[in-house]
Amino acid sequence: MKKSDVIFPLICASLPLFLLICGVSAVRVDGNSMLPALSDGDVLLCLKRMGISRGDIAVFSLKDSNIVKRVADISGDGFRVLGDNREYSIDSRIFGRLPLSAFKGRVILRIYPLSKAGRIG
Repeated sequence: MKKSDVIFPLICASLPLFLLICGVSAVRVDGNSMLPALSDGDVLLCLKRMGISRGDIAVFSLKDSNIVKRVADISGDGFRVLGDNREYSIDSRIFGRLPLSAFKGRVILRIYPLSKAGRIG
């Protein structure tokens, strides 16, 4: 038995736990509110332990779901977020500011579809 026959499966099995500990999570884009930057069905990786600033794309918790929006403004009481495709976006123009506690993570990578995979922002 080769050493790589043991190490590779061990790395593959421990990678999800490592990512979870580091605050990395995956989220799927639902809808067309972020066109042209992101499309319906795109799968993104976001990082909780990363600074956020105006213009970043981030994931927020709203009611019982996650939303992906661009940060328009940050203040001491929360975030104002907007979709890039304003005509089809439900965002802070509708539901107001999101509390700081709604922040789930900054989008760092698109991992699916593979043809569009790469760094975001």
